[in-house]
Amino acid sequence: MLLWAQVFNMMCDQDVQFFSGICAINQFIPW
Repeated sequence: MLLWAQVFNMMCDQDVQFFSGICAINQFIPW
């Protein structure tokens, strides 16, 4: 799951609009 967290963080850094909602939710998910 840590790998997924890193992928989400990378997508957030790229500011991918598709992942924008997922990134917002990902911040509240305790990995």
